[in-house]
Amino acid sequence: MAGGLAAIGVVMQPASARAEDPFAGIPNLSFRYYDVRGANSDEINASMHRHGPDNGEGDGAGSTDYRIAWSWGRKRIGSRCEVIDPEVRFSAVVLLPRLVNEEKQSAEVRFGWRKLIAQLRAHEAGHARIAYEHADEVREAVAGAPCGKEADWGQRALDRIRQLQADYDRRTVHGLVQGDIER
Repeated sequence: MAGGLAAIGVVMQPASARAEDPFAGIPNLSFRYYDVRGANSDEINASMHRHGPDNGEGDGAGSTDYRIAWSWGRKRIGSRCEVIDPEVRFSAVVLLPRLVNEEKQSAEVRFGWRKLIAQLRAHEAGHARIAYEHADEVREAVAGAPCGKEADWGQRALDRIRQLQADYDRRTVHGLVQGDIER
């Protein structure tokens, strides 16, 4: 997501109305943070753009790097070969900004920052969820592959997941129009 602190004048929801953690139910996640500083929204945005990840289309504010690894066995019966015991393993690392001087900000800037972080977390959770929810397609592809083609078929399934990720970024404009997006 490459957004900023533009939406500062929105009314904050009471704690009871806040959504639950967007990463809930996604296993094998870890989080990393990079520090950003600034005395106002413009300085904070500039710091994010300087220190944040490169999303390939300009500076981003966060990223989700996932790994889907797969393995399988083979069983030979005479001249026939069968793929057995295909497995997939999923993990993801989410990179997010951390405002180091949040407590020193005005209430307006703190509110804008918290809104941005909530939106960014929702977007990055979407990336993690797409990878996690589609990881089993890699296992299914490997299970259905002829012997000797397991890696190729698994890679094609992984390429499809990468396309889903690109489609998600396109639909959400890298999180700028996050809302309720079908995955």
